[in-house]
Amino acid sequence: MRTVLLAVDHIVARTGLRHLLSSCDRLQVVEEWQDPDVVVIEIDHGPDRSWERVPTVCAPVPVLAVTHAGPGVLSRAAQAGIAAVLTHGCFTEADLVNAVLNLTSYAPPAPADLCPREIETMELIARGLSNDEIADLLHLRVKTVKNRINSIFSKLHARHRAEAVAIWLGVHESAPEKVA
Repeated sequence: MRTVLLAVDHIVARTGLRHLLSSCDRLQVVEEWQDPDVVVIEIDHGPDRSWERVPTVCAPVPVLAVTHAGPGVLSRAAQAGIAAVLTHGCFTEADLVNAVLNLTSYAPPAPADLCPREIETMELIARGLSNDEIADLLHLRVKTVKNRINSIFSKLHARHRAEAVAIWLGVHESAPEKVA
């Protein structure tokens, strides 16, 4: 269960966000600081920019911001260290839930049959690294990385990188083994 702290002043926004997040049985909304996995804040239109200090205060917990504000605020939010920003009226319940699930520091349990080297490689794939980048980082040949990735795909029953990442992050069920 991943915990979410709603640090939102506006009662209507807080109630709506709580309702949307409570629809996911993998999330629990908490009322006070209890080592949450994600903090959700709201960025207001006003001149008060105290929200810019939130990522520093909450570190290492990732912060997700929701806002009505435009592009200027979005760039300031990124500079302040806010992990993600969703604009009111432009996201669905699924977008919000997925953003919160993907921002948590929670690491999904590794499938029991992946070896430590495959786990290391899968973590890099999930971060979006290419085969060449993984090879450089791990001081391996690209062919070795490709072999390792093929082994991961086989063990996760994934057909491609995107599916492997979705399985790894827990947002997609592993395909059942094919019976010959």
